[in-house]
Amino acid sequence: MPTLGGRSTSRPRLQVTRKSNPEHCIISRTPGPCSPKPSVHHDDSSNKVDYGAKFALKDHVTETGPRQFWRGSFTGASHFVLDLGCVAQITSITLRNGRNGNLNDSGVRKYSITTRRSQLYPWSSLASGEMPDPTSNANPPPLVTLSVGGEGKLVKFSCETYWGKYCALHYIKIN
Repeated sequence: MPTLGGRSTSRPRLQVTRKSNPEHCIISRTPGPCSPKPSVHHDDSSNKVDYGAKFALKDHVTETGPRQFWRGSFTGASHFVLDLGCVAQITSITLRNGRNGNLNDSGVRKYSITTRRSQLYPWSSLASGEMPDPTSNANPPPLVTLSVGGEGKLVKFSCETYWGKYCALHYIKIN
Protein backbone atom coordinates (compact mmCIF):
# COMPACT_ATOMS: atom_id res chain seq x y z
CA MET A 1 0.00 0.00 0.00
CA PRO A 2 1.51 3.37 -0.98
CA THR A 3 2.33 5.75 1.87
CA LEU A 4 3.19 9.41 2.22
CA GLY A 5 4.92 10.48 5.41
CA GLY A 6 3.76 7.30 7.16
CA ARG A 7 0.14 7.81 6.06
CA SER A 8 -1.69 5.60 3.64
CA THR A 9 -2.42 7.25 0.29
CA SER A 10 -4.88 4.65 -0.89
CA ARG A 11 -8.41 5.86 -1.44
CA PRO A 12 -11.69 3.98 -1.19
CA ARG A 13 -12.54 2.31 -4.45
CA LEU A 14 -15.47 3.75 -6.33
CA GLN A 15 -17.29 1.96 -9.10
CA VAL A 16 -18.00 4.15 -12.13
CA THR A 17 -20.57 3.07 -14.69
CA ARG A 18 -20.83 5.09 -17.89
CA LYS A 19 -24.22 5.52 -19.49
CA SER A 20 -24.85 5.99 -23.20
CA ASN A 21 -24.18 9.70 -22.76
CA PRO A 22 -20.49 10.03 -21.76
CA GLU A 23 -21.31 13.12 -19.65
CA HIS A 24 -23.50 11.03 -17.34
CA CYS A 25 -22.07 8.37 -15.11
CA ILE A 26 -23.15 6.74 -11.89
CA ILE A 27 -20.64 6.65 -9.06
CA SER A 28 -21.60 4.14 -6.41
CA ARG A 29 -20.13 3.53 -3.00
CA THR A 30 -21.21 1.95 0.21
CA PRO A 31 -23.70 4.27 1.93
CA GLY A 32 -22.28 5.89 5.03
CA PRO A 33 -22.32 9.09 7.04
CA CYS A 34 -22.69 12.34 5.12
CA SER A 35 -22.65 16.01 5.80
CA PRO A 36 -23.40 16.80 9.43
CA LYS A 37 -25.94 19.37 8.22
CA PRO A 38 -28.21 18.67 5.26
CA SER A 39 -29.02 21.48 2.85
CA VAL A 40 -32.38 22.43 1.36
CA HIS A 41 -32.64 21.18 -2.22
CA HIS A 42 -36.21 22.40 -2.86
CA ASP A 43 -38.81 24.28 -0.78
CA ASP A 44 -42.32 25.26 -1.86
CA SER A 45 -42.92 27.54 1.12
CA SER A 46 -44.82 30.74 0.30
CA ASN A 47 -42.29 32.76 2.32
CA LYS A 48 -38.82 31.20 2.27
CA VAL A 49 -37.24 34.29 3.86
CA ASP A 50 -39.15 33.94 7.14
CA TYR A 51 -40.51 30.38 7.03
CA GLY A 52 -38.25 28.37 4.72
CA ALA A 53 -37.36 24.72 5.30
CA LYS A 54 -33.85 25.70 6.45
CA PHE A 55 -35.38 26.91 9.73
CA ALA A 56 -36.72 23.42 10.52
CA LEU A 57 -33.18 22.01 10.54
CA LYS A 58 -32.55 23.44 14.04
CA ASP A 59 -34.83 22.65 16.97
CA HIS A 60 -35.87 26.02 18.38
CA VAL A 61 -37.85 24.81 21.36
CA THR A 62 -39.92 27.98 21.57
CA GLU A 63 -41.64 29.38 18.49
CA THR A 64 -41.85 33.10 19.18
CA GLY A 65 -41.63 34.40 15.66
CA PRO A 66 -40.43 33.87 12.11
CA ARG A 67 -37.24 32.06 11.20
CA GLN A 68 -37.86 29.27 13.67
CA PHE A 69 -39.99 26.79 11.72
CA TRP A 70 -41.12 25.81 8.20
CA ARG A 71 -44.50 26.93 6.97
CA GLY A 72 -45.77 25.53 3.70
CA SER A 73 -47.49 27.29 0.84
CA PHE A 74 -50.73 29.20 1.21
CA THR A 75 -52.41 26.90 -1.31
CA GLY A 76 -52.55 23.69 0.73
CA ALA A 77 -50.37 20.60 0.68
CA SER A 78 -46.65 21.44 0.65
CA HIS A 79 -43.25 19.79 0.67
CA PHE A 80 -39.53 20.37 0.88
CA VAL A 81 -36.53 18.27 -0.14
CA LEU A 82 -33.33 17.96 1.88
CA ASP A 83 -29.97 17.00 0.35
CA LEU A 84 -27.84 14.88 2.69
CA GLY A 85 -24.68 15.45 0.62
CA CYS A 86 -24.19 11.79 -0.30
CA VAL A 87 -26.14 8.52 -0.35
CA ALA A 88 -26.59 7.52 3.29
CA GLN A 89 -28.31 4.86 5.35
CA ILE A 90 -31.35 6.42 7.02
CA THR A 91 -32.37 4.69 10.24
CA SER A 92 -34.55 7.26 12.00
CA ILE A 93 -36.23 10.61 11.52
CA THR A 94 -37.08 13.00 14.35
CA LEU A 95 -39.94 15.48 13.92
CA ARG A 96 -41.54 18.23 16.00
CA ASN A 97 -44.84 19.55 14.69
CA GLY A 98 -45.25 23.30 14.21
CA ARG A 99 -47.89 25.71 15.45
CA ASN A 100 -47.25 28.85 13.36
CA GLY A 101 -45.47 30.61 16.19
CA ASN A 102 -47.57 32.25 18.87
CA LEU A 103 -50.63 32.16 16.60
CA ASN A 104 -51.02 28.48 17.45
CA ASP A 105 -53.20 27.97 14.36
CA SER A 106 -51.31 25.55 12.08
CA GLY A 107 -49.49 22.23 11.94
CA VAL A 108 -48.84 19.09 9.94
CA ARG A 109 -51.63 16.53 10.05
CA LYS A 110 -50.96 13.77 7.48
CA TYR A 111 -47.43 13.48 6.15
CA SER A 112 -45.20 11.24 4.08
CA ILE A 113 -41.42 11.04 3.94
CA THR A 114 -39.68 9.59 0.90
CA THR A 115 -36.10 9.27 -0.29
CA ARG A 116 -34.10 8.67 -3.45
CA ARG A 117 -30.46 8.25 -4.38
CA SER A 118 -30.48 11.04 -6.99
CA GLN A 119 -32.82 12.78 -9.38
CA LEU A 120 -32.42 9.79 -11.72
CA TYR A 121 -34.03 7.39 -9.24
CA PRO A 122 -37.70 7.08 -8.19
CA TRP A 123 -38.86 8.11 -4.72
CA SER A 124 -39.26 5.30 -2.18
CA SER A 125 -41.24 5.52 1.03
CA LEU A 126 -39.56 5.89 4.43
CA ALA A 127 -42.57 6.79 6.61
CA SER A 128 -46.07 8.21 6.61
CA GLY A 129 -48.60 8.96 9.28
CA GLU A 130 -50.63 11.52 11.14
CA MET A 131 -49.36 13.93 13.77
CA PRO A 132 -51.51 15.06 16.73
CA ASP A 133 -53.21 18.46 16.59
CA PRO A 134 -50.64 21.00 17.88
CA THR A 135 -53.16 23.85 17.96
CA SER A 136 -55.06 22.44 20.95
CA ASN A 137 -52.16 22.74 23.41
CA ALA A 138 -50.11 25.77 24.50
CA ASN A 139 -47.01 23.65 25.19
CA PRO A 140 -44.47 23.00 22.43
CA PRO A 141 -45.35 19.85 20.49
CA PRO A 142 -43.32 16.81 21.56
CA LEU A 143 -40.45 15.32 19.56
CA VAL A 144 -41.49 12.23 17.62
CA THR A 145 -38.79 9.77 16.50
CA LEU A 146 -39.67 7.39 13.67
CA SER A 147 -37.65 4.21 13.10
CA VAL A 148 -37.17 3.82 9.36
CA GLY A 149 -35.01 1.84 6.99
CA GLY A 150 -33.72 3.10 3.68
CA GLU A 151 -30.95 4.89 1.91
CA GLY A 152 -30.79 7.99 -0.19
CA LYS A 153 -29.25 11.34 -0.85
CA LEU A 154 -32.49 13.31 -1.13
CA VAL A 155 -35.25 13.20 1.50
CA LYS A 156 -38.66 14.71 0.79
CA PHE A 157 -41.02 15.72 3.59
CA SER A 158 -44.58 16.10 2.27
CA CYS A 159 -47.35 17.68 4.32
CA GLU A 160 -50.44 16.18 2.73
CA THR A 161 -53.06 17.67 5.08
CA TYR A 162 -52.75 20.10 7.95
CA TRP A 163 -54.34 21.33 11.16
CA GLY A 164 -55.68 24.90 11.03
CA LYS A 165 -54.44 27.29 8.32
CA TYR A 166 -51.12 25.91 6.98
CA CYS A 167 -48.63 23.11 7.01
CA ALA A 168 -46.09 24.01 9.73
CA LEU A 169 -43.17 21.88 10.89
CA HIS A 170 -40.96 22.98 13.76
CA TYR A 171 -38.10 20.50 13.36
CA ILE A 172 -36.78 17.61 11.28
CA LYS A 173 -33.61 15.57 11.78
CA ILE A 174 -32.48 12.74 9.52
CA ASN A 175 -30.37 10.04 11.23
